[in-house]
Amino acid sequence: MLHRAAGILAAEVDSELVLMSTDGGVYYGLDAIGTLIWQQLETPASLAAIQANCRSRYQGDAAQMDADIVRLMQQMVDEKLLQINQD
Repeated sequence: MLHRAAGILAAEVDSELVLMSTDGGVYYGLDAIGTLIWQQLETPASLAAIQANCRSRYQGDAAQMDADIVRLMQQMVDEKLLQINQD
């Protein structure tokens, strides 16, 4: 399960969601799909559930969308915006 890391502030700025890590003091901007993903992570969620929800809301190649979501999620984990629980 994926969940938001502690100490991440979020605010909407010019139709974009901006995240700030209070630990690192770094800002991150999310587009519409990134914002949808962040919203889904208000409570812990599985990668499969996030991918399915995004596919249901956006049209496009499902395999490419899934790969893009995995890439974004990995970047967010690497930047310590998200954490993974093995539960």
